[in-house]
Amino acid sequence: KVAPGIVTRLRAQNVRYRIRLARHVDRPKTSLPEHLAVIEAITNGDAAAASSAMSAHLLSVRAATAD
Repeated sequence: KVAPGIVTRLRAQNVRYRIRLARHVDRPKTSLPEHLAVIEAITNGDAAAASSAMSAHLLSVRAATAD
């Protein structure tokens, strides 16, 4: 019973962040290469690189939504 509530709150929070990111006109130029780096690392089976790429992406999102 707890998990569905957490998932619902996380989804709502995700929507808010996506709206904030959408206001950054050049954001796709930043996020696309970040996503591709994560996908490439996963495809190559490189867990360390995938973790590093995802961490870098999340830091980038955090910085972009800090304003």
